[in-house]
Amino acid sequence: GGATGVNVSTSSAVVNIKAGSISNTSTAAVSLSGSSGNFTDAGSISVSAGRAVGISSMSGGTLSFSGAISATGGTGVSMTSSASNALFSGVLTLSTQTNAAFTATGGGTVEVTANGNTIVTTTGTALNVANTTITANGIKFQSISAGTGASGPANGIVLNSTGALGGLTVVGTGSANSGGTIQRTTGVGISLTATRNVSLTRMLIDNTAGSGIGGTGVVNFSLTNSTISNSGTGLGADTSSIAFNQVAVGNESNVSGTVTITGNSLLTAYWHGVSIVNFSGTLSSVDISSNVITSATALASSLGNAIELQALGSASTVANVTAATITNNTISNFPSGGGIVAQGGNANIAGPPGVFGSPGTANKITITSNLIHGESAANRMNTSPIQATVDGRGVGNFNISNNGTLAVPLGNSSGSVILVGGNGNTTSEFTVLNNIVVGNNIFGSQGIGGGTGVTFGNTDTPTMTISVSGNNISATDGNGILMVARGAAGQLNAKIQNNTVAAPLGGVRPGIRVDSGNPQSSADKVCLNISGNTSAGSGGSQGIGLRRNTAPSGVFAVNGMAATATPDVENYVNSLNPAGGSTLLISATSGFSNCALP
Repeated sequence: GGATGVNVSTSSAVVNIKAGSISNTSTAAVSLSGSSGNFTDAGSISVSAGRAVGISSMSGGTLSFSGAISATGGTGVSMTSSASNALFSGVLTLSTQTNAAFTATGGGTVEVTANGNTIVTTTGTALNVANTTITANGIKFQSISAGTGASGPANGIVLNSTGALGGLTVVGTGSANSGGTIQRTTGVGISLTATRNVSLTRMLIDNTAGSGIGGTGVVNFSLTNSTISNSGTGLGADTSSIAFNQVAVGNESNVSGTVTITGNSLLTAYWHGVSIVNFSGTLSSVDISSNVITSATALASSLGNAIELQALGSASTVANVTAATITNNTISNFPSGGGIVAQGGNANIAGPPGVFGSPGTANKITITSNLIHGESAANRMNTSPIQATVDGRGVGNFNISNNGTLAVPLGNSSGSVILVGGNGNTTSEFTVLNNIVVGNNIFGSQGIGGGTGVTFGNTDTPTMTISVSGNNISATDGNGILMVARGAAGQLNAKIQNNTVAAPLGGVRPGIRVDSGNPQSSADKVCLNISGNTSAGSGGSQGIGLRRNTAPSGVFAVNGMAATATPDVENYVNSLNPAGGSTLLISATSGFSNCALP
């Protein structure tokens, strides 16, 4: 009993408590202030009122607590405005209801290393580390919970300016939600700013007015086997289940290093499921895999995309992604947005070029084995299930393969189902392989569409190399496959091989179409290797359409073709595509040439 168990102030003495216990104090079990001496306590602490450990205005010293600390009320553990090193190696069991549970702000270093640490609050912030360095040993908790079904704190966890050494780990115990529950926060559920090495496992984050997890200046982040639901109930712009997307200045590195987001359920955020938007910094490795991501089905309740991975730039900065894997995700609904949006490059003409995967290397943006679709053919995803582009200035390398199945195809989208592009002054490579598309789309949108285009003007010289092969495409309003080089002085190298394309649902359109040039273009070039395709046209059109613009003229070359004009061009392409539904020359009927694209 008593007001305070141990009180050390304005002293440089060394205090060593080797054993014993402190309990039932009303003000503080241990109070350390204004001192510079070392302090060790191997005894246990147990309180139901007041503070378990209070550290304030320390000018130095190492403070070590190796005994168990329990707070079933009161204000838990607090370190403020101190230059000390606080080490907690005993088990922390903090349940402080409306009060903050563990606070370390305003200086010094801190670490929490025992197995089995837990925090529970109702409207108090569970963990707050700000302007205090987390040591290389880190802060580890078995579970952290804040909030109730009716109300919660502003934030459940806050990490802000925690140094360049260690970070927070929430480990869970193996069962669902065993890492704790953060709910009903009036702001972001877990707020991360200028922190690093955050690893969260088996957590539930529910009904947050802001994003479920939001941050900027984060280095290395992992969320696994967790659930985030109903984020953005306060209807803030771009509030997401996971949001590293602040755009205050336009040169932010919101998250860098490595990102792992796997095995989670990200449900009905008001905006996005995962939103990563950078304008500087490098993501060396991104793994967004095996997640279930859904939105509401009503336009008014869903404004975003399922997954955004955007590495953009400014006049002086650029963001890069060395490699990324986005695989085995199940994505549905998103009536105002799209599925996966992967975008790199710097659209600022004065800025440095970006890297979004590297052509000619194993470093790719890999988008594979995902199931992505709108709710139905009547309530579509608004844009594309998969959009992958490099724009402005930079390079990109993409592998988009094995998405969709016969039972759950890609589709029910208003826009093109797979949209790809290399725009501006960019060099890009794409593999689009073995995807199953049942579009049910509208407005002439394609099954697989894209090519080179304009970011700054028609003097841009993008180079895009793409292989589109083995895809099964049906129920598209526009062409099943449309590849274009038009609007820039670019080069499109396209292999279109062994695809099965059903007749479009609307208009008079070939199932497969390739264009070179348009009236605004200055000498766009196409090198096409097209073979083994099964295709049909709509409205009486042939199955394959080739368009070489005449004014100004586009360069249209076909792999190994000696023919230059009709009917020999059509005959050559037909011979390579005996089930292709015949070939139509849409504009020019002469001036074709040959190229080598093995």
